[in-house]
Amino acid sequence: MLLRRIDPELPAPSYAHPGDAGAGADLDALIGEIRREAARRRAAPDFPIDEEARRGAELDGLAPVPGGADLAALTAALRHPATSPQDAAGLTASAVAALSVRLAELERHRPGPPAGGPAAGAGGAPDLAVLWAAELATGSGAVMVAGPDAAVWVPALGAGAQVHGVEPTAAAYADDGPVRSGGLLDHLRNVGSGSLALTIVVGALAGPDAERLDAVAVELARTSARVAVCCEAPWAWRRRVGDAAADTAPDRPVGPEAWLAALDRAGRPASARYSDGGGTYLLTCSTP
Repeated sequence: MLLRRIDPELPAPSYAHPGDAGAGADLDALIGEIRREAARRRAAPDFPIDEEARRGAELDGLAPVPGGADLAALTAALRHPATSPQDAAGLTASAVAALSVRLAELERHRPGPPAGGPAAGAGGAPDLAVLWAAELATGSGAVMVAGPDAAVWVPALGAGAQVHGVEPTAAAYADDGPVRSGGLLDHLRNVGSGSLALTIVVGALAGPDAERLDAVAVELARTSARVAVCCEAPWAWRRRVGDAAADTAPDRPVGPEAWLAALDRAGRPASARYSDGGGTYLLTCSTP
């Protein structure tokens, strides 16, 4: 058994035949044991994490182009009733490795946005205002845009007394300007119930707001007839800024699933869709 080759002291698990009802659970258990053992060994004080990262990057660069393992043949072998549990584990590992290689190669050669598509902002993020503002007709009533680049959104929606922005990174609060400084939740708590025709949350949420997403959703439901969230997808943001920067970032994009769940708990069911390529998403909900 694979694990007993790694550590003879580990107990040998019992596996059912792949045709049995419990085969899937047994295979999941095997994969889980491998991952736990790998995590335990990586946590050792003398484990060379920097060397592992360097070698991993080198191997990624040498990965073969899509092709290699025949996924159809691997799948057929997995389904064959004569395949032993040990062989099934090996076949599954081969299939996962082949898929990983193919996905990595696709990501390397993935084309950028087409001509005329969303532009990139100063920090490299897509210009969400270019992509989504035209779909969010403001109509009548007060409109608030909250988040980074609020100053870009205000004119895109039609600058005027009815449109203002709140940006957590703005240098100072300006009563006479279209963009004010402050956090989204703190600002919403000073807004009267039902006084906003539309609130648009754009980009990454500041740390305190992201940690209080349910409270933000409740305030959005209280103050706004319509709510929209326009944001870079977390996976695209992480790939753009890099793992090290993403893990230590004070502000980060919140995925649509978290927003949908929070707004639903606040009594405002919403819907969301991704842009072509899945790099950004638009979430909207209206007064029930």
